[in-house]
Order: sequence, then structure tokens, then C-alpha cells
Amino acid sequence: MIFQILEEFLKANLSNLSEAQLNFRDSFINDQKAALLGVKLQSCKDIQTLFINLSGNNIGTYGISHIANGIGNCINVQNISINISGLSLIQYNTLSQIDYKGALCLGKNVGQCTNLISLCINLENNQIGDLGAQNIVKNLNRCKYLQTLELYLAQNEIGEKALFGEGLGKCQNIQYLNLNLSGNNIQEEGASELAKGLSKIKSLNYFKLDFYGNQINEKGGYELGVSISQLTNLQVLNLNLGSNRIMSKGASSLGKGIQNCQNLTDLVLYLDSNYIGYKGVEDLIKGIQISRNIKNMVLDLQNQTAITFKGVCKYSQILQECFNLQSLQLIIELFKIQSRVQ
Repeated sequence: MIFQILEEFLKANLSNLSEAQLNFRDSFINDQKAALLGVKLQSCKDIQTLFINLSGNNIGTYGISHIANGIGNCINVQNISINISGLSLIQYNTLSQIDYKGALCLGKNVGQCTNLISLCINLENNQIGDLGAQNIVKNLNRCKYLQTLELYLAQNEIGEKALFGEGLGKCQNIQYLNLNLSGNNIQEEGASELAKGLSKIKSLNYFKLDFYGNQINEKGGYELGVSISQLTNLQVLNLNLGSNRIMSKGASSLGKGIQNCQNLTDLVLYLDSNYIGYKGVEDLIKGIQISRNIKNMVLDLQNQTAITFKGVCKYSQILQECFNLQSLQLIIELFKIQSRVQ
């Protein structure tokens, strides 16, 4: 059942409801109204699929805590998607007010939904910080059937002490993982910690990570490469590491990691503005070439001073040995002129 007006949802009989889509985006919902929504959710005992879109409202920690408590009572739910992303700081000159306490309450209650198969949480443009990020995933190991996990936590003041990977590493059955952590300040220690946790999720076949602009240096890039080398069931890998500093060491490690993923069919790498030297680019390309089953690839190497026209010709020759390759987009920049080799 689809609800687009909060008042109609509050009046509805939900006792036998198995699926609910609550689309209350930009509906002027504040903490008090969110609390009423949370209380109503407690009556959804039989619900199996729950979609909640509350983006663009004015919900803080008080409101999300009540919503979280309501979700925690939906003990039979198998699929949850919740979007309480805040307003864009650039567009609206404000952020919503969900902090680490709200994220902690949400993580705790979602962990009580032990029948979960699929979970999507969008808290972009909030202020959950290190503790909030840590507690979002802390209790997910209780969800033994969880196979699909999507977390959108961009622009959330998350730093290197988040211990995000520790919680993720305990989710042994996840097959599909999508993490957006762009626009935070995770740095090398945070990236290394996340990488170590990821390496434990051996069942992954789809992995997408947006780490854009997180001040990750070569150690963080190196550890990500090491973790990818252990994810041998990967079929789809999508990494956005743009505007970091993984340098040649990080790129070489990514190449070695990718060459170990022989089941990989789709590869997307955004590595623009990463100070990758000639050796790093060459090692990366050679690693990709060794992963023989890649069919579709996007490789963004813009703003790398080491790339020359001669180098591009050499990389193209190496990639021609990827005999299963059906689609290639190679994005480079020479003399400040963007080129696309397809």
C-alpha cells in the first residue's frame, strides 16, 4: 500500500499490512510528526517490506529515534529502505539535525529485525560523525539473512575513527554492498580499517564504494587493493576514489587486487586527481589485463601528470589483450584536453 500523506497513514488500519511505501518527501514533517509516525509503525507487526522516504523534511534526533523504535517492532520485516537525507548545504544553507545519537538508535533497532534480507539507509547530509557511522553497522551481524546492504552516508562529518569496517566484517552473508561515504574525512586510517573489514565478506559478488574526496593517501589505497584481492567472488566492482592521494603504491595494489578477481565481468574505476605515477598506472593496467573475464570497463585517469601520449598508446595495447572486453571507456587528460578512447 502506498501512502503520500502522513495523516492518511496515521488513520489507516495496518494490522494485516505486508507491504507499505511511505513517500513523505518534502512534506514539512518535523520531529513531533515523525514521532507520531514512529508510534504508528509499532502496529505493523506483519509487515515484510517497508519503504520510507522522508528526505527534505526537518527531522532531527528526536524524530528519527521514534521512527527507529517503530521499525524495531517490525520483527517480521525482510526488506527496509529508509531515506532521511538532509538538505543540501549548498542549495539550502542548512543541514538536517540527525547526529550520532539518532544514528545509534536507528542502528540498534534495525539490528532487532533479524529476518532482514535487504537494507537501504540514506542519511546523507546529516551530522552522524564517527560514532554514528560505527553504530549504524554495529548490530547488523544479528541479521543473519542479510544479503543486500546499501548505505548512503555522504557529507556526514565521518572521520578516521569511525571503525566502520569492524561492523561490516561481521556480516558474512552479504552479496550486494553499496557504500557512499563521499565528502567525509575518513583519511588513511579510516580507509585501512574499512578495507580490513571488507576483506572478511567473502560472499560479495557486487561491490560499489564511493570514497570521493576523503583525503585517502597511498596506505589507504594499498589496503583497499589488498582487501579486493581477497574478494574472489566479485563479479561487479565500482570504485570512486577521485580527489584522493592513493599515488602509485595505491594504484599498484589495486591492480594486484583486481588481477586476483577472475570472476569479475564489470569494472568501474574513477581515479582522477590521485597523483598516480607512471609505474602505478602501468601496474593497474596490467592487473586489469590479467583479470581475463572483464566485459565492461570504465577507467577514469584524469589529472595524472605521469600520463603521456606514448603511455596511452602502451596502455591501449595492453588492454587489447582483454579478449572478452566488449565495452571500454578510458578517460584521460593530455595537455588539459580531455580525451575519451572507446
